[in-house]
Amino acid sequence: MRNRSTAALSTLVLLLIGLLSTAAPAQADTPNCVSRAEYRSIQNGWSKGVVASVFDINGRRASVGDPYQARVYDDCWRASKTTGNVSVFYKYRSGAWRVVDKTTDFWHP
Repeated sequence: MRNRSTAALSTLVLLLIGLLSTAAPAQADTPNCVSRAEYRSIQNGWSKGVVASVFDINGRRASVGDPYQARVYDDCWRASKTTGNVSVFYKYRSGAWRVVDKTTDFWHP
């Protein structure tokens, strides 16, 4: 009887530990704009999907010229909130759109 109680208690404790240690879903620290830290972290060669994951937004396609694409993103740090203060330039290679350059000076309406 004691072994059965010990086993039940152990199972309950392990279940509670599992529930408490489960990570909460990731939430964007800046859900509608790009922070300076996010902008600085982007590296050439990263895919468009990885950039969207880091920025927490997809941005807007500003131009396409085979095999290039520019996407604009709103930043979080400028006083004047014009649109598209951050631009990332992609080239299609290795089966995905990959970062080839980025800037905070390029602007699109």
